Amino acid sequence: MRTTLSDPCASDGQSVCPESTGDAGAVASSSSPSPGAGTGRIGIQLTANKSRKNVKADSTMQAARMAAAELVRLTGGCLRSFAAIFAGKDVDKLSGPLGTIAHGSQYVGQSLVDTLQFMVLINVNLAVLNAIPLPGLDGGYAALLLLETVRGGRKLPDRVENAINNAGFLLLFALALSLFVKDTIDLTR
Repeated sequence: MRTTLSDPCASDGQSVCPESTGDAGAVASSSSPSPGAGTGRIGIQLTANKSRKNVKADSTMQAARMAAAELVRLTGGCLRSFAAIFAGKDVDKLSGPLGTIAHGSQYVGQSLVDTLQFMVLINVNLAVLNAIPLPGLDGGYAALLLLETVRGGRKLPDRVENAINNAGFLLLFALALSLFVKDTIDLTR
């Protein structure tokens, strides 16, 4: 069976007409994407034309080097994504746990390599997020220790440190709640 698209670059509201030919003859159908189509939640998803080549390591050391190189690549991508979000770019691509699960479900089950890579990516994202110097995160505690060092070893008063940590917790809670609402809205579209 062969499938062709009359206009694979159709945009919102324009009809896409795949035509399949096989033993039973030609079968045509028509589909018109709704505004915001292309997210891949249900139906057809457009993905990058990118092929992946799996390389088998010849030794344990080579496997470790390959794993380290992949970890560096994933961490770099994660850092670039966080930098873009903090710069105000790609904020619409930010998602919480629900969006991450929805997006990740397309990888899990495809192959063991995809599943493991997705698991590593989740862990790298959590590590980078935890290192951000916001109160309540490990990066926030490191920032408070740095502040204590700058102050000559004098610790901040407990009430000030508690207020900073409580404000950070409220900020993280508000962010998590807003991402939960955004993910819920995105998943229902």
